[in-house]
Amino acid sequence: MANPLPKGTFVVNAATYAWEVRHYAGATTPFEDARGISVGVSLEGVSRKELIIDFPFKDYGFGKPRSLKMLEDRIRKCVPLALAKGWEPETKGKPLRMDAEFLEDRPSMRK
Repeated sequence: MANPLPKGTFVVNAATYAWEVRHYAGATTPFEDARGISVGVSLEGVSRKELIIDFPFKDYGFGKPRSLKMLEDRIRKCVPLALAKGWEPETKGKPLRMDAEFLEDRPSMRK
């Protein structure tokens, strides 16, 4: 039986958020279209608008983060930034997908 994907919870501004790795890095064909880790975030216990954070492939490659704590810390930092950039977790609707580089305001290495 495969190991379940990691998940956890954390608190930001008195709200509890749940997160779960949606998928680890992968590619549809070798050396092309490589995608990094994607994580879904939502208010804990509320089935509303989910935030999907896509981490760049270059950050973790085909490996996993060195520790789940480091990944969770990075997710925790992205949540207030996503809220400031328009994510409304209490509304209904399709998930909002954002790149971690956009949220963290890091220059993109993608072409």
